[in-house]
Amino acid sequence: MSGGESWLQVLVLNQYKPMTKQLLSQVFRLQEEILQKHIAELPDRYNFISDCVDLMYSLEVPENIWGSIPVEHRTVFNYFHGDAVSTLISAIRLCLHGCETDSLALMRVLIETITILHYVIEKNLYDELYSELIKRAPKGKGFSKKFSYETAIRELDVQDNRERLRGQTSSLGSHASPGRIGMSRYNVDGYDNVKFGISIDMSKVRIVLGELASISLYLIRVIDKFFEKSKYIDSSFHAKRLLLEEEYKRLEENR
Repeated sequence: MSGGESWLQVLVLNQYKPMTKQLLSQVFRLQEEILQKHIAELPDRYNFISDCVDLMYSLEVPENIWGSIPVEHRTVFNYFHGDAVSTLISAIRLCLHGCETDSLALMRVLIETITILHYVIEKNLYDELYSELIKRAPKGKGFSKKFSYETAIRELDVQDNRERLRGQTSSLGSHASPGRIGMSRYNVDGYDNVKFGISIDMSKVRIVLGELASISLYLIRVIDKFFEKSKYIDSSFHAKRLLLEEEYKRLEENR
């Protein structure tokens, strides 16, 4: 890169230049640059999600309280919580790289994971789910129909946009479809570019980051519900969750 070229110019020009040496390292460098660009241009959404992730790990449960919760409950919560937060972080990073379809694919997993955990908490099905984890995980098997997403969403009778969003994550994210394939290219300054682990389509990143904000808040609600049902109320955690609810309403107004 010459001194006068910006990363954006390089990104566009590289579509038409052979990049035969260390192509992957160039892409990784550009991913970090575009991630920082998206954070700077979408601070409200990014900061909201960051605050949610911070809260997910801010709750410090006294050892005697945690020990009083049945081991099956703790195990189920820990596994689901850990998987959900890890997947959420990966989905956020993919979104900020401009790979919104890949982020949507992970969001489908997130919606299903959090919904099933919510269902288990509400119906007190820890023992049954714990048994399935112990028996099925080592064999790489899926959950039984009793703990499918379809069963969970039906039994919870939720009245939010989760089903709409899951449909979108399926058609544009986790399945090969005209919609997903059609989003594999993007336009910059009149140039048609292939999405090569990066894109700078700000409008799409903004939309998907907004969906990640709603999923982040949903996970916070389910964590709060777990401890409420476990007879442990952390007033600080609950108060911060309510503040995030108000902040989310403001984000929705600017959607």
